[in-house]
Amino acid sequence: MGKMSETASLTQWANAEFEKQGIATLLNSGLLTRAREGLGGSHTVVTYPPLDALAPLTREELLAHIKPLNNLSLYLHIAFCEHLCPFCHYAKTYSPIGGESALMQLYLSALFAEINTWLGLLAGSEASSIYIGGGTPTVLSDARLEELLRSLSGLPKASHLITCVETSPLTSCADSGRRKLQTLLDAGVNRISVGIQSFDDALLRQTRGHGKELAVECLELLEKLGIEYNIDLLQDLPYQTDESIIHDLEWVQRFHPPQVTWYILRVHQESVWYRLYQRHDLELPLPLDSVRRRLMVREGMRRIGYVCRPGGRFVWDPRIYDRFKEIRGGTEPALLGMGAAAYSHAWGYLFRNSASASTQSGIRNYAEKIQRDGLAVESGLPVDRLELTAGRMVAGIRSGIGLPKPEPATETYLESASALLLQLERESFVSVDESGVWSLTERGFLFEEEICSLFYSGPVKERLTVSGAYWSGVPAAPRYLQRPNVHN
Repeated sequence: MGKMSETASLTQWANAEFEKQGIATLLNSGLLTRAREGLGGSHTVVTYPPLDALAPLTREELLAHIKPLNNLSLYLHIAFCEHLCPFCHYAKTYSPIGGESALMQLYLSALFAEINTWLGLLAGSEASSIYIGGGTPTVLSDARLEELLRSLSGLPKASHLITCVETSPLTSCADSGRRKLQTLLDAGVNRISVGIQSFDDALLRQTRGHGKELAVECLELLEKLGIEYNIDLLQDLPYQTDESIIHDLEWVQRFHPPQVTWYILRVHQESVWYRLYQRHDLELPLPLDSVRRRLMVREGMRRIGYVCRPGGRFVWDPRIYDRFKEIRGGTEPALLGMGAAAYSHAWGYLFRNSASASTQSGIRNYAEKIQRDGLAVESGLPVDRLELTAGRMVAGIRSGIGLPKPEPATETYLESASALLLQLERESFVSVDESGVWSLTERGFLFEEEICSLFYSGPVKERLTVSGAYWSGVPAAPRYLQRPNVHN
């Protein structure tokens, strides 16, 4: 693209493409819209079954299936942040950088105890990846971060182990920030993910508690350290404009992060902004503007040399492979999550630790469960043949999937999925190649998460609809794009 200043044409291009694809007619017809909530528990279709569909599950039910695993991925959740972003719905509470309140001490003691319990249950397993997220793990002190990594020393690691830690500009650029990041690198961490969200100064001060200069300083620091890193950006923030998107593209072009994950804002009930959204007091872009800006993002990233990948990801080098995205979103890679509200999928279940709308009470509840039982498993669902097939469809439609051979348990679901694929194909949301592999089209990627959620199984859709967690607020639509009423 050369200089991004030369891309005033990007908005013109997006407007023309918007008209060419008939997006306004599509949205006005009610066929499909931008879902601000109702994907089942997150801002993306990140797990299957979705978290809001889970039912009570006892530790005894799960323990009967536990056995050692190779190629095991681990997730550790740090439920503390130096700044509470209003759009974030993850389990977290405030902590000053490097501080350690009684609540944090309680939480970390419980987390280390949970890790020890699982290490005892999984003797003989091998870890292939470790992801430490939150919250903001780098709000912890150096010593606590080192202790956290050492706590996993009893588990054998694969030679190709990937370890990723989430950070933020505020914690990375604090007095202890550079030393803390170097500590992580010295301990074997080989990937960092940093929440930037925007390079627009006003938007940052509204949502992240700092300005653009700190975001830039953070990326300069990561560049100097020479570590592979991902930055998160967020589309559809209140008062975000076309100019804001182009401004973000300019900064991406300047740094060329190895990977950029560009999310679309969804509003979950556990976020600060949810009440404003329910009262219609949150100034979000209309669906027309949201979809048009997604066109801008995808084309703008292409023009500056990035390759578009599913899940809102863009990579500078096509050889970069985000294993963590595949692990989180799949049903078959074995993932073990530890910490408050952490989820796992392995041993034929998707299950989750105790969660609460109030993180402080949730932390205490989590700690009490660990002290009493050694584990904090509270909810889950067995991933049977039906849900395994649905999970493969949900994850596979992003990059390409052939319909599997029907079985008695999946025949009705696959008939419904086949009909849906044909209807989506008529609207140019998906295409099929000569070998029978179905994939999202460029038009489909504008509604990627919404389309993926259409392939949830009937029982999962029923659970989400009853709880009000499936596509709330979608306008009237033809049957195949409404809340499905076919129960498998």
